[in-house]
Amino acid sequence: MGGYIKLGIRSFTGNLLFIAAMFLIIARFLSIWSGTPPPIDLVTSNSTTPALMEGDVVVWTPTKIEDIRVGDAIVFKSYVHWPDEKIVVHRVSNITYNKGEILLETKGDANTWTDQAEPHILEPYIREENLMGKVISIGQQPLKIPFIGLKGIWINNGLNLLSQPTASKV
Repeated sequence: MGGYIKLGIRSFTGNLLFIAAMFLIIARFLSIWSGTPPPIDLVTSNSTTPALMEGDVVVWTPTKIEDIRVGDAIVFKSYVHWPDEKIVVHRVSNITYNKGEILLETKGDANTWTDQAEPHILEPYIREENLMGKVISIGQQPLKIPFIGLKGIWINNGLNLLSQPTASKV
């Protein structure tokens, strides 16, 4: 009986991972076909722990800025994006208004400071043009596929390391 339960759990986990992988593949093809960004993102740091960990994959939906509330996890294009475009998943910590424009202040759950405060490189307030969407959540807990993206992060980091020029000794 115990072996059957272990096999059942292992089979269930395998099926769940297969369904998650198929969902990611289908979402990617639909985004290419429609010419829109894929409604999924890979968490590449631990700035949002414990809610989201490095390697988690989140699903988001395009959302108007006026529908965002404090506490929502959002996906946005960072203004601080050198050398490549950087997509960030952080939580909204405050909403302000400037001349009728809605501005979002953001913060990773594990970070001490907001993205718009020192001592790091400052991220300007998030405006409508940089907001991509809102992470699908149950209450304040983002829905995620845990750790499925770790292998991709490791491969990408390895390729980046290999592509760097070697130092020569004089």
